[in-house]
Amino acid sequence: MVVNFDLAAQQILVSQNLIARDIFLIITYSIFLILPIEALYLYKKYKAQKNLAIFKFFAALALLALVSEVLKFLVGRERPDGSGKDSFPSRHAGLAAIGAWFWPTNSKAQKALAWTWACLVGLSRLALNLHWASDVLAGLLFGIIFSLICEKLPFEKLKFKK
Repeated sequence: MVVNFDLAAQQILVSQNLIARDIFLIITYSIFLILPIEALYLYKKYKAQKNLAIFKFFAALALLALVSEVLKFLVGRERPDGSGKDSFPSRHAGLAAIGAWFWPTNSKAQKALAWTWACLVGLSRLALNLHWASDVLAGLLFGIIFSLICEKLPFEKLKFKK
């Protein structure tokens, strides 16, 4: 069932259009620009709690990096383009989900924009033929779960230097 889902999504989303491919490349690698900007923004916005806010953000990123690396090694799923056996889960999708989760705003419109960006990062991984749809969904899910865990854990009890 997962294989059928993956193949159907791949047929629909893999982009052969060079302009679309370039756009998807920009979207997929935007995480390396947006996440550092977000970290700096978290640091500056939450002056009283900045250490705690940024600690939770980086804890979620670290947890995703660790778990995804272990899963990539254990599962060894081949990428759709055949470029490696590290397809599951999509780390880009997970990073984008963490970025959207921790985006520092109370504005529903800005949150919607952050989640739209996260979904576009996931779609870009499919369109570039670098992941199967189930890899992307798993990456997004891991990003959400690890964000929730890191947000809810009582990190306040840790003592940070001021």
